[in-house]
Amino acid sequence: MEPTNVRIQRVPEGRRGRVTRTDGDTRGTSQHAVVAAPPRPVPVPGMRRKRRMAVALGGIEQFQEQPQAVRRRSKDGPNSVDAAEWIDPDDIRPNQRTGRMVRGHCTGCSLRRLQKVSREISDEHIYAAEYLRVRADVACLGFSAPPEGMPVNAMVYGPRLDFSNGAHARVRALDEFKRVWDTLRAQQQRMAAFILLENHSIPIWCDAERRRTGLKPNPQVELGKLVGMLDHLAKYLDADIDEAKQRGQMRV
Repeated sequence: MEPTNVRIQRVPEGRRGRVTRTDGDTRGTSQHAVVAAPPRPVPVPGMRRKRRMAVALGGIEQFQEQPQAVRRRSKDGPNSVDAAEWIDPDDIRPNQRTGRMVRGHCTGCSLRRLQKVSREISDEHIYAAEYLRVRADVACLGFSAPPEGMPVNAMVYGPRLDFSNGAHARVRALDEFKRVWDTLRAQQQRMAAFILLENHSIPIWCDAERRRTGLKPNPQVELGKLVGMLDHLAKYLDADIDEAKQRGQMRV
């Protein structure tokens, strides 16, 4: 029968150990007990450094298979960008009919991307969407103050005779936006806010609707709804868009 009040001293493999009672009694102890300690793992060069780096980076291995958030934002949403080409406004060479072309990036537009693959999106649709976007931006953000030519450290106090031109333009933009917005139904307003104002694509809209309602919408059906809404906006804003074109405030 093995004793229950013994303590085994762990020693390296191949050496003799000593079995000792916990009550201090040395009777029955063995001077020739061989206790095998577990072997130590063989160190791998650089393994400890890699482990420390993985802990410091917060387990970056789990993000290797996912696309970067910056790349996702550059393709969809308010922060998306598109490759563009335009005439250099600083090119004033008199011996050339047109200025040189400059290539770069501009603010992305989900409708312009959709127009490249679908014939249902026309230029009038983009004009209507741009009209609504500009009014929404001016109503929410407003304009910056015009340059007054005064020094930076100048401190001028006193009442104004009237509100600034930027404040008047902001109020007018809000009235125009509400006038157009009220002509849309509730579902059309939700689609216009998500696709036209927040600049998302049809697949992202379908995914958001699936999470909201639990049903999987058909992208072609949702595209038809978008085209119908844009037709309504283009007809309703026909006179306003023509006036904006004459002032040079519209581009495609």
